Amino acid sequence: MSYRLVWIAVWAAVGGLIFGFGAKRWSDRQGPFRVEASLELPETDYRLQWPSRVDALPERLRDFLMEHRQVDWLPLLGGEDEEVIYLALSGMAEKGDGEAALLAGLMKLRREGGDAESVLQLEVGADLGNSESQFLLGELVLVVGAEGVEKDKAMKHLELAAATKEPGARVLLAVVHQQEGRPVMAQQLISQAAADGEPEALYHAALFIWNAVGRKPDERGLFLLLQSAAETGDLRAMHALGVCYESGIGVEPSFADAKKWNRVAAEMGYEPARVWCAARAL
Repeated sequence: MSYRLVWIAVWAAVGGLIFGFGAKRWSDRQGPFRVEASLELPETDYRLQWPSRVDALPERLRDFLMEHRQVDWLPLLGGEDEEVIYLALSGMAEKGDGEAALLAGLMKLRREGGDAESVLQLEVGADLGNSESQFLLGELVLVVGAEGVEKDKAMKHLELAAATKEPGARVLLAVVHQQEGRPVMAQQLISQAAADGEPEALYHAALFIWNAVGRKPDERGLFLLLQSAAETGDLRAMHALGVCYESGIGVEPSFADAKKWNRVAAEMGYEPARVWCAARAL
């Protein structure tokens, strides 16, 4: 009788494992598991670009001064007398140097944020045809809400920057079109930028697909775009890709892949991925 009970228990355990594998999927660490996460993607997740441009400013100023044979000014960089360089750049901008206007605008952004004077300098650079000035002017006016330039003018400059494929300009323009109720135009722009391999564009194209911006939802397309964005190092995409693997969105479920992508993002400091891993004792 005891042997019979043992066999019944053994077969029950085997049957439970088989059922758990098929019904709940399998974790190589936790055994059968229940999917807890659902994929939540925002309508837009635009990240401001001007802070990274400001971070790179010292090296850009150094290169500009050396290119223009103003090595005597190099010791002024980062010091109390750096204002001398700003005034010199402003004078060069007035004479038609669009790059000088851009750098002067970035200097003001570093010191004051998106105040009227930084917007004015970027407007000068934009009017002179500097595509980076055109993009940053659009970002400050249309996203940050800086004053000093009409939104219509900032939009026209942003469109010019997007036409020259200035990095980030097509993504921002697509986001603006999306928020202002032009989903087809938004989808066209973001698709073009994503096809060119812009990392931010890949992630935003995934958001657009998930939120049906300009087209019907497409789970497989979402997965492929998130995969491409994750491979470029976008932490947001890594986490979302992991959730796709866990929940079987656009791909066969694979907890091993879900764990891999979320661990990478968590180790690089992305908080949602850390929460995901902690919830699964990883």
